Amino acid sequence: MIDGAESFIRHALSIGAFEFRPESYLLNSGRISPYFFNSARFDTGESLYVLSSPYAQIAKSQRAEVVYGPIYKGASLAVAVSVVAHTKHGLKIGWAYNRKVPKDHAEGGLIVGASLSGHRVLIVDDVMSTGKSSDEAVDTIRLEGGIVVGFAIAFDREERKSEDGELSALQEFQAKYLIPVFSIATLTDLISVLQADQSPRALDILPKLRAYQEQYGAK
Repeated sequence: MIDGAESFIRHALSIGAFEFRPESYLLNSGRISPYFFNSARFDTGESLYVLSSPYAQIAKSQRAEVVYGPIYKGASLAVAVSVVAHTKHGLKIGWAYNRKVPKDHAEGGLIVGASLSGHRVLIVDDVMSTGKSSDEAVDTIRLEGGIVVGFAIAFDREERKSEDGELSALQEFQAKYLIPVFSIATLTDLISVLQADQSPRALDILPKLRAYQEQYGAK
């Protein structure tokens, strides 16, 4: 478990960011999951600060000059990380995110916020699932002249991207771009925290999480 993963998971559990329902969840992948990570639950200043702090530490370690968040969830996250990087570490890091459609008036263009050109850019998002939005983020940054120095996510489900493959979307991304990916917490971390908890809720969901990890876990 990485530094801060346990406290992050406990806070996420306390605000309901990890959702467990008897009927389970149908994911975009078509899999039936016993849990769901909902980053939209970090909807207060306190929770957004808890979420953003590990990202800010990663930005510092990668010497990022701009934090870029893919629209939509990544946009507010990029702004928050930039603020926390300044308040906690005294860093002057720009924030940026993309528009869905390029603007043809006023400041124009595809990017809102700091210029990416010639700068070291850290991509931030809540999760990496199919990898499509991750690929688009890299392409956008490079098109704007930026240098991607890392990709940071809040939670890694640690599951195979495809049924016949062995790698997760995160692992495939790293292999494809040779760009480091950082996750604040993982499914293994979540299982570890719940195992230590031993509450009725934890004892109910743990066998389902382990079974899901056994069935779909990346190698």
